[in-house]
Amino acid sequence: MTDGVIVTGRGFHLALSREETKQLMAQGEGAAVRQFVLDLEAARQASKSDLLLSLDDTWDAMHRCLADGELDPLGGEFPLNHAILGGRPLYKDDGFLVAFVRPDMTPFIAEAITHLKRDEFRQRYFQLDPASYQREPNQKEYESVWNALQRVRDFYEAAAEDRTAVVFAAEM
Repeated sequence: MTDGVIVTGRGFHLALSREETKQLMAQGEGAAVRQFVLDLEAARQASKSDLLLSLDDTWDAMHRCLADGELDPLGGEFPLNHAILGGRPLYKDDGFLVAFVRPDMTPFIAEAITHLKRDEFRQRYFQLDPASYQREPNQKEYESVWNALQRVRDFYEAAAEDRTAVVFAAEM
């Protein structure tokens, strides 16, 4: 936060193998979690892996639309609220957060996003409170967030099919 303005940066999802999940959980709850996730992201970027989904800053509006309009990991209802910030918080410090979704939860999230209709999502987006969101919702951004949500849905569908855990990480 800077002068009362919430500044959000890039966010991304990682699908984790069983071994990567074990390694992540072995990191504890400190800065080692952050470094493990950033190292994994860098490796996946270098290899152009489909186990990485970059969302840039669309994750902020997306979470608000899938939860209760706020940037609160506990806001909204399962399973939609777990798609971005939900799940088990593993790290939050230094303007960075990491949230973990178990493999048995990914099918519920994928299904919920699939059933979320464009009109309903549009309504949720344009109901965002500009004071809380720190900007006025607009058509161009809505289209960008909707398109990113379709990629998130596909990502969770693949994770559900492969029975993999998912981590969301973001700069805040």
